[in-house]
Amino acid sequence: MKICIARVDRMGDMILTLPIIKGLKLIDKTIIIHVIASEKNYKIVKHFNYIDKIFLLKNSNKNFFSILNKIRKENYDYFYNFSPNWSGFFLGILSKSKIKSTLILLSRYNKNFSKITRRVLGDIFYNFKVVIDRFTAFQNNENFHQTKVMFSLIKRNSFEIKEDVKIDYFFPSKYKIVAKRDFCILHLTSRWINKYYDEENFIDLIIKLQQKKILLYLTSDESTKFKFKKIFDKYSIINNDQFSNEKLSDEIIIFDNLDFDKWIELIKVSKYVIAPECGILHITSLCENHLTVIYDADYFPEMMMHEYAPWKKPYNKLIFNDEELNQKIVSFVQ
Repeated sequence: MKICIARVDRMGDMILTLPIIKGLKLIDKTIIIHVIASEKNYKIVKHFNYIDKIFLLKNSNKNFFSILNKIRKENYDYFYNFSPNWSGFFLGILSKSKIKSTLILLSRYNKNFSKITRRVLGDIFYNFKVVIDRFTAFQNNENFHQTKVMFSLIKRNSFEIKEDVKIDYFFPSKYKIVAKRDFCILHLTSRWINKYYDEENFIDLIIKLQQKKILLYLTSDESTKFKFKKIFDKYSIINNDQFSNEKLSDEIIIFDNLDFDKWIELIKVSKYVIAPECGILHITSLCENHLTVIYDADYFPEMMMHEYAPWKKPYNKLIFNDEELNQKIVSFVQ
């Protein structure tokens, strides 16, 4: 049996798809699984041993048709599109798979006419489709977690797949990171800064966390410097070339936009990770540390908690409009 899974979106979405891939292999290890990945999430799947072949879909028409030509030659038994964008949807339509299935997530804003074209095409060209009305599901207290709804689509094809699949950290270790004591990672991303929370609030959070006598390290992404000018002026910065895994400093350091391999190993050996809702929460879900996630108060925070919670990992959930946010974050660190 040969299966293709299209997941051509973000890093976190791919991590939430890994239980599906592993669950299929646990049914029968001879099942061949191919994955179509994006440039953003390829770094995740390239190390996941339950995948037999990966197709990297880039943002170009030439690459799209190249991938299409390759998957049409595979003659899959099943094709699953879990991606919300058009590229995965059309690859499924144009593949020569015997059974085609797609997941369609309706908009949180306008559900009546949401994805109407995709729903019609899904009826015509797909054998199975699962349409998720997230707003109604939330109101009815139904489980619409991303991984859960992907399992439901797989089960439509009579696969007896188990849902109690946990994914442990699987990336190769390249660095031996040593710190003098337990440390906490604060992930700097532009999502910290909003109408409820500014850079001064963040500086206050750092001061309060220092009283816990735990080491603090800040990691950044490409959006950080434009939002945290005071932070970047105040603390030492270590970039990729300066990174040393021999021994970490006991001073507050900004690890500025590290390579993925360095970043995830730093996360793995930390005791605490604190960040707004973004990809780091799903990386942390693979580790044994403690996680706090702060959700955007103006972007359906309760729904996001239901839909994108880390799989099989307890975590601390907060919302940016909480007037006691910093105090609650600090109380999480023991």
